[in-house]
Amino acid sequence: MSETVLSIKGLTKKYGRVKALSDLNLDIKRGQVFGLLGPNGSGKTTTLGTVLGAINATSGSFSWFGEGQGHHLRKRIGAILESPSFYHYMSAADNLRVVAEIKGAPRERIDAVLERVGLGNRKNDAFKTYSLGMKQRLAIGSAVYQGSVAELLNANTRVEIDAEDRAALKSAVSGIDFVTSLKEAPAHMTAILTEGRDASELNAALIAKGITLSHLNRRHESLEQRFLEILKTEGQ
Repeated sequence: MSETVLSIKGLTKKYGRVKALSDLNLDIKRGQVFGLLGPNGSGKTTTLGTVLGAINATSGSFSWFGEGQGHHLRKRIGAILESPSFYHYMSAADNLRVVAEIKGAPRERIDAVLERVGLGNRKNDAFKTYSLGMKQRLAIGSAVYQGSVAELLNANTRVEIDAEDRAALKSAVSGIDFVTSLKEAPAHMTAILTEGRDASELNAALIAKGITLSHLNRRHESLEQRFLEILKTEGQ
């Protein structure tokens, strides 16, 4: 039987007369990818904050790795709850040295982690000089440092594509003949492919150009969406 990484029993949190959590029961096993879905105010962030010890529960309990709660257990957990928070005047390398000290992890992995999240060439620059996307990368590097057993990521955390990354991706995509157009949004980019071509082919083409995507979704537009897009184009 798989190890239970996190067990929650009857967890309740009240803010005055507002009940943010009500008798939550949950068991998450090692190897599971588990998501909390719900509208704003449904208690997702409150749940994560509570099991990380940042918020005190009104009642109920939780246990990590079958060992209860405690600071020593949180060393085995990587988490990003809100906006990245580091020492602004310190470099990425120095900030990860602090993380290593807190987690009791070897400092020898700092360079490897920063290379993994694409900050190797900016590791000695102050955190305050980073773009939002770079700050997010450092937060991810901190969360996965020492191969954390459990990683908690809050979907409310704002993520955007760096201007540098966006330019590199646009340049790479522009040279792929089966990409007919590219739509941009702050946190993602959508490539429209020639009929009959697949997302896996796009991924392979980008890898060949030295571009590795952190996330790739395949989506087909409905006939209604396509019709509205055609009308919009013809009306311009």
